[in-house]
Amino acid sequence: MSSLKLAQAINERGVYCVGNLDNVASTQPCEKKGIDSVISLLLPPSNANGEAREFSLEKLKELQSKLALISGKRSHGQDDVEKFGQVKSVLQN
Repeated sequence: MSSLKLAQAINERGVYCVGNLDNVASTQPCEKKGIDSVISLLLPPSNANGEAREFSLEKLKELQSKLALISGKRSHGQDDVEKFGQVKSVLQN
């Protein structure tokens, strides 16, 4: 899937998960977590045959960098690139 198509799918169906992403219950005191370990994005499948995909914050940053390169080369898909960038900006603040 191209970066632009992936950004469009994320904008349409992506679900951001924020919080303790370790699906393990613990009785130990919470250790300090960084932003990279508490934010992820789940992209549900587009049809019954597809598989859900999960993206770490690092992978989303890589996608944002690719989109910046694409948007600099052409204006096609500019709205999707801008929308994806706006959501990423909110998450980083």
